[in-house]
Amino acid sequence: DEKCTAVACDVGGTSWNANVCRPVLGTKAVGDECDNMGSGVDGNDDCDVGSMCWGTDPDTGQGVCVAFCTGSPTAGVCDGGGETLCSIYNDGVLPLCLPKCDPLIAECPGGDVCIPHPSDEGFNCVIDASGGMGLYGVPCMFANSCNEGLLCIDAAAVPEPECASASGCCSPVCDLSGADACPGDGQICEPFYDPMAVPPGYENVGICAVPA
Repeated sequence: DEKCTAVACDVGGTSWNANVCRPVLGTKAVGDECDNMGSGVDGNDDCDVGSMCWGTDPDTGQGVCVAFCTGSPTAGVCDGGGETLCSIYNDGVLPLCLPKCDPLIAECPGGDVCIPHPSDEGFNCVIDASGGMGLYGVPCMFANSCNEGLLCIDAAAVPEPECASASGCCSPVCDLSGADACPGDGQICEPFYDPMAVPPGYENVGICAVPA
């Protein structure tokens, strides 16, 4: 009557850093609205075995049940007809089947952001860690530190004062088939992927950057 899930073991911690067994407190299926019954990172929720409550609203404690990947640590697998990608975060603690997304369209549910999949298989929706402050030209440290529609890229490609001493800065995604409307001086819409290795469906995805 237990399930393996992700938790934050550190006292007062807010980041999942271990996998433990927790009692099964409900039978909500993947895709169902769910309730976190504790801190949100203690593993207590009403999702069934093989899933966890993700994207929890801090005010209501509600999120959506997402499945854990199956397979192996080097070859994670997701069911669901190709609509999700196995995304492994937090040093393997969070192997989650998260929705695919198109970075040119704001389509992620629950205020999530669309960022590159860590294995270059396309883009998927993850929790927005920007707090609404990840605007163009703002320094960033993580892939999900920028607002929706922007990505954290090499600061040298973003010609703004705050980026001069940063390792990464937020810059807009752009459409290679559309008009070049990049905000930075000297920026152009450059292909996000190597033309010889573009995942299907992402041929027009670009990023506003100063050419190297």
